[in-house]
Amino acid sequence: MMSDEKMSIAVSTLGAIILGFIAPLIIYLIQKDKLADPAKSIVVNTLNFELTLMIICFVICFIPVVGTILCFVLSLFNIIMVIMAFNSGNKGSVYKYPFYIPFIK
Repeated sequence: MMSDEKMSIAVSTLGAIILGFIAPLIIYLIQKDKLADPAKSIVVNTLNFELTLMIICFVICFIPVVGTILCFVLSLFNIIMVIMAFNSGNKGSVYKYPFYIPFIK
């Protein structure tokens, strides 16, 4: 795997911790034609996962106290999953998130 692909994986996954779906979306739009299969799959899967979590958090935030707690738990879950995807991508394998809606293929 080339260093540009590793950098794209790092920015899209670790950037998702701070910027949510924005970081993988930017990488996808800029690098989609340049990335090989493992790196492109990780970027697309991260983008889909972040979009799915954003929708879930948006819906459950309307539930009074429980929604706030669940959003916090989902944020911690997001950090763990994204770090696991980053580690998997650096090893050259594709990380499969536990759930996501495939908005982008």
